[in-house]
This record gives sequence, structure tokens and C-alpha cells, in this order.
Amino acid sequence: MSADLAFGIFAITGLSALAYTVGRRVGLNSGKARQPYFLASMLAGLVFSWEMAGKLSWAVVFPTSSVLFWANLMPVILSFAAGIACTMVSLTGWRRQGTVIGLMLLTIGYTLTPIARPIFARAETDEIATWRDNVCLQSHSATCAPAAAATLLSLSGISATEFAMVSPCLTSSMGTEPLGLFRGLAIAASGKPVRPAVASSDPATWTEGDQLPNIALVEFELADSQGSSGRIFGPQHEGHAVVIHGRDPRGNWIVLDPAFGRTVWSPSTFESRFTGDAIYMKSVSK
Repeated sequence: MSADLAFGIFAITGLSALAYTVGRRVGLNSGKARQPYFLASMLAGLVFSWEMAGKLSWAVVFPTSSVLFWANLMPVILSFAAGIACTMVSLTGWRRQGTVIGLMLLTIGYTLTPIARPIFARAETDEIATWRDNVCLQSHSATCAPAAAATLLSLSGISATEFAMVSPCLTSSMGTEPLGLFRGLAIAASGKPVRPAVASSDPATWTEGDQLPNIALVEFELADSQGSSGRIFGPQHEGHAVVIHGRDPRGNWIVLDPAFGRTVWSPSTFESRFTGDAIYMKSVSK
């Protein structure tokens, strides 16, 4: 296990233990208000899970390889709720114990999932990379992100392959989390004159902002995936990672697609597919 993963687990475990202690104290001192506090903490967990968990924007606040853990507040929220639950007299007998145990099991699950998923659901890749027109091609349906990372790093003067990027990106057979992709790029760029940074959600500013090339996260309608493959972000869309190299004289986007190589997308096509998330390699002097 790498140092950043070990530190991340240690830090989140410590914060979760502190949150449990604080939650228990809040429960003991709240009287009849402990139940609304418990419900509010559970609602906060749902909102965080739905709206904020795993968002690439966390890398703006924590631009390090350990961002995957610093952005994972679910264990802390669940531990706080468990602390309150253990004081709730309205939960009698086994219900109180069951609630606390259930919340703590969820806490453990959320803490370990980032490292457990690549172990138990490995993404098999070819050790020897296949390149076409300076594009690293993916060898597994779920490895578009590591392949795109290898292409972007190559354009930045850093040698990398799909196989080498699978582990640092924490890629599994289910795909790669955006923050996992950021982590992989941060590790690969360690000690180099560039580092990964979150690009603007407005592609019109990329050229002026020196944010090209970059890795853009896109989505295809399932009926219009055209062979591009990746993880499923939603029931009607298929997620994919591509490298945007720049624009051609006609204003089309030059796309380095790990599924099949170099292609171009019209501005309207790219706009319809772009999720708003992109990562570029920023000079450390900027």
C-alpha cells in the first residue's frame, strides 16, 4: 500500500473516531433534540453522497494524490450519526445496537472502498501498450482513463503506459473515479515540472488559459457510443475519458480517443458529450 493511501485511511479513521465521540456527546446533551439531530445527520449524508461525493472539484481544494480520501466525508458523517444513535432512548434493545453497528459497517465500507475495489474487481490490461498516432489505446473496456492518462503524460514529456497507470489511478473493472484519475496523474508527475490541475468547465477558455491538452470526461448516449467504452455513470449514459489535444483550423476539437485513436468532434458534438470535468498538466511555475 502506498504512503498516501495509508495516510488517507489513517486520517479518515481518526476523524471518524472523533466524529463518533462528538456525536455521542451531542446526543447525551441534546435531550429530545437528539432524534432531529440524528435525522439531520443522515440527511446530510444523503445530500453529500448525491451532490458532492467523488466530484473532481475537490481537487481544486486538495490538489494532491490523497484527494480521494480528503474528499470522502461519508465515514465522518456516518460516524457522527452513529455517535448520536448510541444515545437514542427511542431505539430500544437490539434496534439501537443494530443501528450503530450498521452505521459503523457503512463507515468501514466507505473508508476502504477506494482501495478495495481495484483489488477485488481488477481491470486486466496488456503489459505492453499499443499506441496509434501517439495515442495510447485501452486494452480493457474499463481502462479508458489510465490510457488517456498515459497519452496526456506523454504529451507532457513523461513516459507512461496504460498498464503503469492502472494502479495509481485505482482503476477497477468498473472503471476509474475522476479523483482516482487525478491521483494517478499526480503520482506520475511527482518530481516533474508539471502537476495535474482541474481545467475550466468552459472549453472556450482552454486555449487562452493554457489548459490544453487535457483529459476531458465525456458521456455518450448508450445507443450512440460508437465503440467507445468506459464505466457507467448513469442508466442512460456511458462514461468515457478522452484527451483533447486542441482545435483544427475549422474549429473542430482534435480528440485523442483511447478507444480507437485520433479523431475530430465538432463543437456541438463535444458540447453535447462533455460533462464539465477536465484535467490538464500545469507547469509548477504557473
